Amino acid sequence: MPLRRFGLLSAALLATAALTACSAETGEAADSKPAVTESGSTPASGAPGGAPDGAGIPLAEAIKKIPVAAEKRTGYERDSFKHWVDEDGDGCPTRQEVLLAEAV
Repeated sequence: MPLRRFGLLSAALLATAALTACSAETGEAADSKPAVTESGSTPASGAPGGAPDGAGIPLAEAIKKIPVAAEKRTGYERDSFKHWVDEDGDGCPTRQEVLLAEAV
């Protein structure tokens, strides 16, 4: 009988520890919650990555800031794909037929 009580007590302690560990917040997570103002709402913040006051830059200006990399065509040899032939004689090689079929 004492062995059974020990097993039940151990199981209860493990379950309690597991439940409290899953629901407990760390100090860092608890501190990261936004402050509540007197009106009961959280302060508004700008868009992610934007200015704190919500003022951003126009879309056209933002697009101009995106870096454009030079195109690299190394490693591709068209002659390596000789199986792209016009099997059914309709004027479209296999590659074009697959591209058309997958695009629809």
